[in-house]
Amino acid sequence: MGDPAEEAFDTLNPKNHKLGLNRPPLNVAQLPRLIRYTPDRLAQDRYVECMGVGADQTLKLKTEKALTLIVWDDVHPTDLFVFDSKRKRAWQASIWEWIEQCIEHASTDHFPDNKKQYWKLHAEHFPSDPISVPDVALQSEDNRADGLHN
Repeated sequence: MGDPAEEAFDTLNPKNHKLGLNRPPLNVAQLPRLIRYTPDRLAQDRYVECMGVGADQTLKLKTEKALTLIVWDDVHPTDLFVFDSKRKRAWQASIWEWIEQCIEHASTDHFPDNKKQYWKLHAEHFPSDPISVPDVALQSEDNRADGLHN
């Protein structure tokens, strides 16, 4: 769900620089967490990590990712941008605000494939008001698989 979120962020913030890893031909799990969780975008005044929510309106934020984004925040302010592609809306706030909401309102679970712990935070507890996102011309998953995206 990261690609549509990145496209939504780019639509709202066209002046940014792409960072992070986008399905590299590497075993990402073997990379250090600081590299693995490099934020997706560099804006003028902050890093931005982009994520999406599904139809259940629940953010699934890995705890190790959140803790690594705090390290990035020590270098340069770091936000989390969360996109709801179904309702065409997004939220953006500092990683610290997201973590505070997770501690207060989220439950925890583990992904079945890698057993990594994550916070489940419902949209009603997101730390900012939603902003409307214009229609984003999303590429199909088939095109992404064929390498036809940039």
